[in-house]
Amino acid sequence: MYFITSILVCQRFYNYSCKIVVVEKKFGENLKILRKEHDLSQGRLGEAVGVSQQCVSEWEHGNTEPTLTYLWKLADLFGVSIDVLCGRKDW
Repeated sequence: MYFITSILVCQRFYNYSCKIVVVEKKFGENLKILRKEHDLSQGRLGEAVGVSQQCVSEWEHGNTEPTLTYLWKLADLFGVSIDVLCGRKDW
């Protein structure tokens, strides 16, 4: 399941004109794939980054999103960029 988020982008010309950019968010799917590739349970991943198993489950199901601090920890743990983790680039 993909969640769509709108990001407002403004550029300055003679005045401000704004456009909406749609970003497909695949964080939960990517997190689950990376976790399984590294043979980690949700509980072990949670321990590694300092959250509960339930929190990891919520991230994977798209019910909540991690803070930037946890994105950094997850990206470092898996050896990928935050862009890759969030689905902005392929790994």
